[in-house]
Amino acid sequence: MVGANVEITVFSMTIVMDGLCKRGEVEKAKDLMEEMVTRGIEPNVVTYNTLINGYCITGMVDEALKVKSTMEHKGFEPNVVTYNTIAGGLCKLKWFGEAKSWLFTMIERGLTLSMLSFNTFITIFSKKGNLEEAKRLFEGMEKRGVRPDIVTYNTLIDRHNKKGNLEEAKWLFEEMEKKGVGYDTITYITLIDGYCKKGNLEEAKRLFEEMEKNGVRYDTVTYTTLIDGLLVQIVDRLLSVAVADHCHWSAGGVVAAAPKPAWCASTAIRQPSAPFSSSYRFLQ
Repeated sequence: MVGANVEITVFSMTIVMDGLCKRGEVEKAKDLMEEMVTRGIEPNVVTYNTLINGYCITGMVDEALKVKSTMEHKGFEPNVVTYNTIAGGLCKLKWFGEAKSWLFTMIERGLTLSMLSFNTFITIFSKKGNLEEAKRLFEGMEKRGVRPDIVTYNTLIDRHNKKGNLEEAKWLFEEMEKKGVGYDTITYITLIDGYCKKGNLEEAKRLFEEMEKNGVRYDTVTYTTLIDGLLVQIVDRLLSVAVADHCHWSAGGVVAAAPKPAWCASTAIRQPSAPFSSSYRFLQ
């Protein structure tokens, strides 16, 4: 840095550390901070938080906690970013109980909850299956002057979808539009997946077309979700036909009490009838 005539300051060194951390080279970032000290440049709160974040990104929360202790020993008070970062690192390790404790400690110290704090809390309660508490937090955000963002909505929509609460997921989706929060690929894929699992391919199709119309980028996951839903519906239809045609299945194969349809034969597959064919149109 000296050779490049770049002034070595706590600001410039912290930027370099941040770049190293994002590349996963946390130990190099730590060495750089130690070099700062030997040069007489005192790290600040942002510097410590940068290294804490680097350790949390790589799942080394124990090391992040050591940095926090050093930070406090040097007379720097951990701030909202410090607590949010550590709580986020614990969530990545699925240590939700510990993450919640950290956030409660932050509140006890009189620090104001940020957007990230709320989203972390909502993620914790949602993944632990406590959607009522997650909803209460969601409703309390605006009362505290914090506006839910796309991460907040996507987290809740995903958990409600996984619980089979599609109506609640749909309500959240509609709230996003009312509040002016834009949709992204994750929002649409989550809802499309929910409708496919419920067998409502018409609504899944409508959402897919809306997604395309709104210019939201879709990928192979979107197509896979739709195809999976379509295949489930086809299998359900085929099973219905099997019952209607009195096909009896046994361990040794198919024994027909009535004339077998073409698809029962091992050497022939019946072409999809008109109802099946119409289901493919929106994928073309």
